[in-house]
Amino acid sequence: MKTGFLSILRSFNGKRGTKLGLKTPSSVMGLDRTREVTKMSREVRDKLKRAICVSIIALAITGWVRQARATCADSNFVIKDGIEYYMQTDKAVYSLGEKVKMMYRVTNLSNQDVTFWFANQQQSYFKVSDGTTRIWYWPHRFSPATSEFTLGPGEYKGYFVEWTMVNEITGNLVTPGTYDVTGVLFGVADPAKRYVPVSVQIEIVTGPCCGDPNHPYPLGDLNCDCHADIFDLAILCSHWLESMVEPYCGDPSYPYPPGDLNRDCYVDILDLEILCSRWLECTHPACD
Repeated sequence: MKTGFLSILRSFNGKRGTKLGLKTPSSVMGLDRTREVTKMSREVRDKLKRAICVSIIALAITGWVRQARATCADSNFVIKDGIEYYMQTDKAVYSLGEKVKMMYRVTNLSNQDVTFWFANQQQSYFKVSDGTTRIWYWPHRFSPATSEFTLGPGEYKGYFVEWTMVNEITGNLVTPGTYDVTGVLFGVADPAKRYVPVSVQIEIVTGPCCGDPNHPYPLGDLNCDCHADIFDLAILCSHWLESMVEPYCGDPSYPYPPGDLNRDCYVDILDLEILCSRWLECTHPACD
């Protein structure tokens, strides 16, 4: 019964790596792709079977899950004149003293080349605000030399920076609270067309929180609540058999598909097996 059930799933999974001509790892968690079922432990197979049965229920709420956050990143975007301006931090809630990793990205969604001109070399600008007061920004200096770049259709460019939570007005760590983090292309020749700031809001708390160094997200936690449960299974099911091709997959500006737990750029039975192996694992401070 188990073998037949898993064989059906494997037929759904298909040989998509071969069809696309993409490389897939020969081993995930010590399992050869051609023998992953036979090498599964009895406990993992039992969990897998139960989880797949539960997925029938999960699929019923797929429409809701697609609107839910399926990544730890806190993000926002604006589309203007065929260009997507995208801003993100690596998560939404931080413990005081953690580094805040930021990314600002521009993607050409049009079918024509687009060129951006700058009055300096740095091109991007990031800031953190406490209400209307700017408490941190980067860079502090700009090289007064012009620069430019061109994006072809579908191409993108990303900018990255980290903030150590220091308030540059006081020189001390910030106080817990809510902060606005903004990224933008800076010093563009035509601000009316290119100067598009995008912001996200983060929360800084004292004490332990989900996702801090002592409470990392468990492998399988797709919605970043520090639990591996039915909500993560529903997210995985809603992205079943999705894939992302090079050069985007795994690029810092374009993360792996939601549900791709083994980072092979596909959402398939191997990811489901990983989730099952961590089923009901909790790393939330409340579970200490």
